[in-house]
Amino acid sequence: MSSKCYWSIACWLHSTYKEKTSKTYQANGTIFEVNYGSGGIKGTVSNDIVNFGGIDVPKQDFGEITKLSGISFIVARLDGILGLGWDTISMLHIPPIFEVMAQQGLIDDASFSFYLTKAPGAAGSKLILGGVDSKYYTGDFNYYPLAAENYWLIGMNDFVVNGTSYKAENMVGIVDSGTSVFVGPTAAINEIKKGFPALINCTLIETYPTIQITLGTDVYNLEPSDYILKETLAGQSECILGLIGMDIPRMPNAWILGDLFMKKYYTHFDMAGKRVGFATSVAPSHITSE
Repeated sequence: MSSKCYWSIACWLHSTYKEKTSKTYQANGTIFEVNYGSGGIKGTVSNDIVNFGGIDVPKQDFGEITKLSGISFIVARLDGILGLGWDTISMLHIPPIFEVMAQQGLIDDASFSFYLTKAPGAAGSKLILGGVDSKYYTGDFNYYPLAAENYWLIGMNDFVVNGTSYKAENMVGIVDSGTSVFVGPTAAINEIKKGFPALINCTLIETYPTIQITLGTDVYNLEPSDYILKETLAGQSECILGLIGMDIPRMPNAWILGDLFMKKYYTHFDMAGKRVGFATSVAPSHITSE
C-alpha cells in the first residue's frame, strides 16, 4: 500500500510505502490493476531495494497500491501481497522476488517451504527460504513434477469423499498458500455438500467422512478435523465446511489445495527442480526449540 493512497480506508489502517523517504526509489509509472475474488487494487509499478527474509534484492519492481476496494483489505492484517508463483502469471510479467533472488544467486537453494499451524492465529507457522527444515516434518517427501510453470500446478488423480470418486479428465491441483480452504469445480463441490448438513454441528465433527486426495500413486487422507473450520467468538463456536466451488477458466477440473491441505502436509516448492513435495507435518509440541 502506498502513502499516496488517499481515498481508500484500508490504506489509513495499514503501513504504507513512502517513496519520498527512500534514496533508492526509482519511478516506473506503469499502471496496473488486479481484481481478486474479494476486492481489487489499482496503482503504479515502482522500483526499489526490497528486503525479503533478511536478504536485500536490488532494483526490484513492485506494485505501489494507490486504490483498494473490498472490505477484506480493511479488516485484514496484511499490508500487501507477495506472490511466490511464476512470472508467467505475474501482473505485467514482472519477475517475482524469489525468482529474482534465485537468478541473481542471492540464495543457495532455489526453493522454499511452508509449515502452517492448525489453530487460527497460533504462533509457530514458518516460511523457509532455501529448502526445508527437518524439524517440521516426519517421514519422507513425495514429489510431483509441475504440469505447467504458471501456478504451482501438479497432476491430480482423484478426490474421494465417503467412497464417491470425483475423478475427471485432465484433473489438476493448484498448491496455493494464499487460499484458506479447498476449492474445486462447482458441480463436484455442490454434490459433495449434499452429504453434509447446512449447519455443521461442532460436537459431531468426527462423524463426518475422511477425504482422500490422490497425487500420482500416493493417497493423502484428511480427517474431518482437517477440513472443517472451527471458529470461536465470544465463547460461541461455529463450524464451517472448508469446501468452496469455483470454476477456474481454461481448467475445468482444477482443484486448489490451500491451507487446509498444507496445514497437515509440510509443503516444499522447488523452483529449481520444477516440482512440489509433501511430507507429514509434526505437531507443534514435537518441534525442538530453535
